[in-house]
Amino acid sequence: KNRRGFVMMIVEDYKMQMKDLSPMARHKISAGYILTHRISQSHDTKLGDLFLDFLLQQINFDIQNDVLRVIPFPQHLSESICRPMQIAALQRANQQVPSDQTQIDPFDGLLQVTRSASKSTVTLYFVQDDKGQQDDQQVKYLVGVVRPNQQSQSSKPIFNDDAKKEIIIEPTDSAGADLSQVAKDAPVSRAYYKLKEVWDDCLVDRFGKNELPEGIGVDLGSSPGGWTQVLKTHVGLKTVISIDPGVLAHRVKQLDGVEHVVGELSSDHVVAALRNQGAPISMLVCDASTDSREILNRISTLMEKLGKGSMTLPVAWVLTMKLPFKTVASVERHSNMAAEKIPVCLQQTAAQVFQEFPAIQFRIVHLMSNSESE
Repeated sequence: KNRRGFVMMIVEDYKMQMKDLSPMARHKISAGYILTHRISQSHDTKLGDLFLDFLLQQINFDIQNDVLRVIPFPQHLSESICRPMQIAALQRANQQVPSDQTQIDPFDGLLQVTRSASKSTVTLYFVQDDKGQQDDQQVKYLVGVVRPNQQSQSSKPIFNDDAKKEIIIEPTDSAGADLSQVAKDAPVSRAYYKLKEVWDDCLVDRFGKNELPEGIGVDLGSSPGGWTQVLKTHVGLKTVISIDPGVLAHRVKQLDGVEHVVGELSSDHVVAALRNQGAPISMLVCDASTDSREILNRISTLMEKLGKGSMTLPVAWVLTMKLPFKTVASVERHSNMAAEKIPVCLQQTAAQVFQEFPAIQFRIVHLMSNSESE
């Protein structure tokens, strides 16, 4: 928080409701609201009437009995909206409006306004749409309103630390044994959710579940085995070679079709183990804790040793870019350097393993499951 601050995003034409986002995604979100309407304040429309009319039309707002909670973005607009609404409520009740309207308490008047979520019967949230003002000099707002007590629990998205409780991670001891009795498919690390997010959001539409060519999956730098789990149980590859000099979780080793090769990723021992499989690679992934440029060089060396026919077409690569610094400027700089290096590496590798040069596509994405330095 002290490094990045908070960002407000307005998402239009969304493909998924907030409640259906993964726990890793909702864990990174402080709050989320659905803005259902766009309203405009023209020169002859009073601001209080604009918002009060919206409430009356949308949910039959009861000025005398409903308790209103207002959530504006930016937050400093709260008083500038609530005070005009108090004035509009007084005028509609034929009550006198003080000559000095700045003396009107925006939160204590005829209109019952509260900052408490538990005390409110109606929640109004809005964003001032600055873009619209430049077009026709009207002030425009994106607005949404709900009655919290009428929302079912299943329709309410869970964010922040509450969403974190849904994230299942069952680590092992230093030897790879489970610390307690856990489900066989329980993720062994946070990394599990990174590759799962990439597959679900970026690759499944391209390849389709269980429709990669009949090749093997290779997980480079695999310990303790989170990405190997995803390749086997989520992507659906029959054979996964998990390569790391470190320990692989016992419950990952026990998955049918998983083989742990103990060694450095471009060593002769690893090359021999991959050749002995007798099948080309259809998906290669790497989440090793090494600088991304070094990883690309070592993978290129590995594929040069494996030679022609060592990969299927199509083939998918997923690599985590480990960035050495965490300032905004350094992240941007190293991302740009990687973006220049990646196509060169892919072209070199394609020339080493394919008889004919294939079409190459790549994307750099920031995942909700990533840490700040990935």
